[in-house]
Amino acid sequence: MVSTRGSGFDDALRLFLDRFLDTHPKNTWPAWFKTCTTYGGRTEGDRRWRFSFTAVPSSILGPGDTWEAVENGGFVLARTDIETGEKRYIISSPPSEVITIFEAIVDPHAKDVQVVTDQDLSGINGSELLPLQR
Repeated sequence: MVSTRGSGFDDALRLFLDRFLDTHPKNTWPAWFKTCTTYGGRTEGDRRWRFSFTAVPSSILGPGDTWEAVENGGFVLARTDIETGEKRYIISSPPSEVITIFEAIVDPHAKDVQVVTDQDLSGINGSELLPLQR
């Protein structure tokens, strides 16, 4: 997530989260939502921000790949060489595929939130998502 305090980030994030919660009240979230999603934002210019909730499908795992819990409460991609058995941890390669669950463009000065993407949470199979936090 981009953190640029003083540029409207905090206000934009608050508006984004308020709109998300208006659309998807916490009591309607599926069991997988808290552990399999993350949110972030970036500036769009003209004092606007784009925020989204995303998830990572388990289909990104290739041969020898595992998704392992780490001490900080998150997860990391571990890749084991099929021939040598050597395990490496991949820390700098973002997933090539993400599922955008909810996305909006926010103008904190006008207090305007334009929803770009809004998926029905009940239509997403949580067992096909990687956990992102515990």
